[in-house]
Amino acid sequence: MPETIFNEILKNITEEHPLLALINPKNVGYITTWLRNKHTRQLAVWGEIESDIAGEIKSAFEVVSVRQGRLTCFMLIHRDTLALGPTFLDGYIRTVLAEAMACGMEAGICTGKGACGEPIGYDRDIHEGVPHDDINGYPRKVKIPLTSFEPNVYGPTVAMLAKDERGHVKRSIAGLTLVCNLNDYLTKVMPATTALTADGRYVKDLFPLATKTVTAEIIPDGEALLILPGEYDLLVGGARGIEYSDEYKFLEDQRCGKMVTYAFGKAYDNNSALLLDISKLKPGYVNVAVRNTVSTVGTEPDRSRSEERR
Repeated sequence: MPETIFNEILKNITEEHPLLALINPKNVGYITTWLRNKHTRQLAVWGEIESDIAGEIKSAFEVVSVRQGRLTCFMLIHRDTLALGPTFLDGYIRTVLAEAMACGMEAGICTGKGACGEPIGYDRDIHEGVPHDDINGYPRKVKIPLTSFEPNVYGPTVAMLAKDERGHVKRSIAGLTLVCNLNDYLTKVMPATTALTADGRYVKDLFPLATKTVTAEIIPDGEALLILPGEYDLLVGGARGIEYSDEYKFLEDQRCGKMVTYAFGKAYDNNSALLLDISKLKPGYVNVAVRNTVSTVGTEPDRSRSEERR
C-alpha cells in the first residue's frame, strides 16, 4: 500500500479539538488536594500622613479535593496486518487511540457528571451547597434561553459571568468562548453572527463582545456552553502511554493496544460557564435608521392629509 494512502487514512481519522487547546492542563502527578487562588479585588486605603496603616488585604485560598479518574480505551488489530509495516501500524494505532482519548477528555470537560471517575463538566451546577452523590454526581445547570446576539440580549447574558459565585466582580472575561456542535453552529450560530458588508463580502462570527466559537460533538442539539476557559482546572496525573498485548486475543490472532490517562477537572465556581438554550436563536440582521423621518408603526393614518392628496 503506497505511503500516500497511509497518510490520507491518518489525515481522515485525525480531528481538531480547539476546546482542548484552550484549556491549560496542569501536570500534578498523583496529588490528592489542589490549592487554588481565590483572591478578589481589594483596595488600599487613603489617609492622612500621620494616620495608622489600614486596609488589611485578606488572602483567600481554596483547597480543592482532587479525585482523579481513569480515562481508558483499547483497540484490536489482526496480526496479519502487521505485514503492512510497523511504521504505518504504529502511527495508525497511536492516532486512533489518541483521538479517542481527546474525545473522551473533551466530553469530560463539557459534560462530566463528577462521579464514577468523570471530571466535573462545565454544564454542571456546582454552586455552594448543591446536592450531589457518588453515582449521579452534580445536576446540570438550568438552561438560559438566548434568542439573539444583539447587544441588549448578549450583554446581560455575559454579565452573568462577570461576577463570581460570591458576587465579587472579576478582573476580566478574557477568552470568552461559545461551544456548540457543528450542526448548531452552521444552522443557528453562524446565521446569527454573519453580516453582509457594503462591498458584498460576508463577515462571520460577529459578536458585541469578543467571543471565540468552537465546536464539540458532545454538545446536544439546541444547546451551547458559554465558558471562560481560563477558569477551569484540568489536573492531569499522568499517562501510561500505549501498551500492547498478543495474549489477550491469542486464538483470534489479534493484537490489543490500550491507552490509560489519569485526570481530574473542575471549574472555578458555578459562574465560570453558562448552559444556553439556542434552539430559538434568530438570524442576525442589520437595523438601518434614516434621520429626519417619522415612523408610522403602531399609529393611526392621518385621514385629513390622505383626503387632501386625493
